[in-house]
Amino acid sequence: GAQLLALSSSGAVKKSWLLPGSNGLGLDVDNVAPVLGDFNQDGTTDIAVAYQLSAISGDNPGLVTILDTHAPFNPAQLDWPMIFQNPRNSSVLLRTSASTLAVTLTSGANPAVVGDTLVFTATVTPAGNGSVQFLDGGEPISASIPLNNGSASFTTSALALGSHSITARYTGDNQRSGSASTALVETVSKGNTTVNVGLTAGSNPAVFGDSLTFTATVSPSSATGTVTFLDGSNPISDAVPLVSGSASLNIATLPIGTHAITAQYSGDATFNFGISAPLQQTVNSPKPTPVVSLALSAGTNPSVFGNSLTFTATVAPASATGIVVFFDGSVAISGNIPLSSGAATFVTSTLGGGTHTITAQYSGDATFNGSTSNALVQNVAKIATEVDLELSVNTTGFTAGTPLTFIANITPNAATGIVFFFDGDTQISQPVPVSNGSASFTTTTLAVGSHTITARYNGDANYAASQSQVHKLSIK
Repeated sequence: GAQLLALSSSGAVKKSWLLPGSNGLGLDVDNVAPVLGDFNQDGTTDIAVAYQLSAISGDNPGLVTILDTHAPFNPAQLDWPMIFQNPRNSSVLLRTSASTLAVTLTSGANPAVVGDTLVFTATVTPAGNGSVQFLDGGEPISASIPLNNGSASFTTSALALGSHSITARYTGDNQRSGSASTALVETVSKGNTTVNVGLTAGSNPAVFGDSLTFTATVSPSSATGTVTFLDGSNPISDAVPLVSGSASLNIATLPIGTHAITAQYSGDATFNFGISAPLQQTVNSPKPTPVVSLALSAGTNPSVFGNSLTFTATVAPASATGIVVFFDGSVAISGNIPLSSGAATFVTSTLGGGTHTITAQYSGDATFNGSTSNALVQNVAKIATEVDLELSVNTTGFTAGTPLTFIANITPNAATGIVFFFDGDTQISQPVPVSNGSASFTTTTLAVGSHTITARYNGDANYAASQSQVHKLSIK
């Protein structure tokens, strides 16, 4: 039967096809006519072989065989009209319509920052079935993604630093040809950081020789790399590695004066270089410590509760300014008292009975350090009291079983505390609270006979204990 031969430039047969035996018809053929074209519109050259069949007549007296060479198509050639389609031929005979494919960035930014989430969407026109695969510079970055209503999306946060040529490739379907999009250039840049520096240990202003700790904080805290601390433009540290977004410098050698401390972040593979705003740190020259002396300048020691006492603190040298606070132990007993010609005075009459450790604390000023005086021990005695015991005026008889009310009056009447009533040495009452300088006790249990009644005041923090004279009575 007839054959179709593919010849090289030397005339050698590279490949041959038997016609029409490949189609299984077993018929004689006449007028074999091969034609080149892109019959399925896939961009490659097809060979269409048309021939008449001598044993067949009718409306379709011929046959066409299509062979795909997989070589680029020369558009100067024309399509060949199909006369007869044998179902044993491959699907390349289908005339698919052309499709176009476009890629857009539907979520995220361009340029983006390393680690940003980006969504790329490929859209096929006209909308069809099939799948899309996304590529970066020709290298696949996604699996095959089925189209949904003509589009497919791919989400990634793994694009590295630099420029990326994002394309999509469409497989085509039985109605539309495959296609590839033009490139979308996505740029991925380093992120910016925020750098802050603060004084986390020490004081501002400080004194020369003070230990100062400066801490730099880099945000986001995922940043790696190092921080270098500077005083003005002069580095005062080595490169200090970041740990959880922060780095610290401890220094005690800043000279006297004002210093603009900054923290300079190195940047890393993800984040850009950054530098903090300056922190103004003042370092003063060392200050002398004045002598603070404390004296009782009015009143006595020991004193009695309620006495007016005047304590005077003297700061030397007298040029010192600032304030003095007076303390009783650890408790402040005065407000802030300004120094006047190096002295401050505090007057009080409220020190309670007992021993008091009085000190004066000087605040310091721009020239002098703070200082505390030695302790002055002030003893304050309790006020003596008197107890006057009497029977209530309502008492009418001294017969056994008759209620008797005893009243103890304490002088001074500001005294608080309790009173016990006794018959001789025997306590006959529970403790009776003193109210407005008096305490009363009523009893019906005194036996027949003679009784010596007394009232004993126990005292309080500021008033001394005392006892009444004996009140004698006879019960019949």
